[in-house]
Amino acid sequence: LMGFVALSLIVLAIGAFVRSSGSEVVLHPPTGEVGFWVGFAVFFPAVTGVMAGLGLSGDLRDPGRSIPVGSIAAVGTGFLVYLLIPILLSLGGDPSELRDDPLVWSKIAVFGPWLVLPGLWSAIFSSAVGSILAAPRTLQALAQDGIAPRFLWRPTGDSRELLPGMAVSLAIAVGAVFLGNLNAVAAVVSMFFLTVYGTVNLVAAFEVLSGDPSWRPKISVPWPIALAGGVGCMVVMVLISPIAGLLALVAEFSLWMYLSRRAQKARWGDARRGLYEALIRWALIRLNERPMSARNWRPHILAFVVDPLKELDLIRFGNWFSQDRGVVTVCNLVVGDLMNDELDIAGRRNRIKEVIDA
Repeated sequence: LMGFVALSLIVLAIGAFVRSSGSEVVLHPPTGEVGFWVGFAVFFPAVTGVMAGLGLSGDLRDPGRSIPVGSIAAVGTGFLVYLLIPILLSLGGDPSELRDDPLVWSKIAVFGPWLVLPGLWSAIFSSAVGSILAAPRTLQALAQDGIAPRFLWRPTGDSRELLPGMAVSLAIAVGAVFLGNLNAVAAVVSMFFLTVYGTVNLVAAFEVLSGDPSWRPKISVPWPIALAGGVGCMVVMVLISPIAGLLALVAEFSLWMYLSRRAQKARWGDARRGLYEALIRWALIRLNERPMSARNWRPHILAFVVDPLKELDLIRFGNWFSQDRGVVTVCNLVVGDLMNDELDIAGRRNRIKEVIDA
């Protein structure tokens, strides 16, 4: 497939230079019939294959090395190709052809449709296959983490485990096709792609700011760059269509509210905790630089209890003494061997929390 796409680009370049040889090169200015942001919305889904490739990263031998190298190479190659194609088309065709003929590429290229159409079909097929493979795997991973419905994860050990996610992905794709207008579909798809890219950038900035030890990317990007990328995606959504952008954000925020409740039981970490700990660490360092005085002294009480319910008066006294100005920490002191004794630490912590909340 890659070979067919590359061949179609080569024959386009040859045909464009043959047509323009001996004549003055004129790069035609835009006619203004299509606004920049409308054209951007239609064009943008064509360059989203990088995310589809990332969705297949579970099949890589060394994802930590291959993902950053492959992503940067894909973005750079796509950027150069998409800058080169308009120049070649402008060299090989006149403005009326470029505006009215959707297959003008095949007329400019040498050997015409015989070499261009296989490249076109290959590009379409590769994008479709990438989405078909990536979307079900993403749904499967979400279901495995307990966020998406469990029926999307069927651990059969073979290709049948992707069938539920593939059925859901197919339904979404068919629903988009029924919109009828490909330009309208492209604009809607652009909104959701922009929110995905924006969220990825915001999460990256969030993780860098929180200083989470588990955040160890192979390529370190400063948080202002990631934050600018995330904010830029949101701004572009508004510039394309404020109403469509707002609807997309409302839909995804509603989905996040629903999924966040399911994610509370997940065992993997929460990036917000890392940010809170980073803020606490920063505040404690700043606090240590300020001298203690009677005017701003606050009590920090550590209360040891055996049974929080029976010793509730002690907890209340500590809370009364702090007057909501300090910190009261309630600990259940257990004498024993952590390695050998059956200690339900999570249960003890939840019992203390229930007594305090009540």
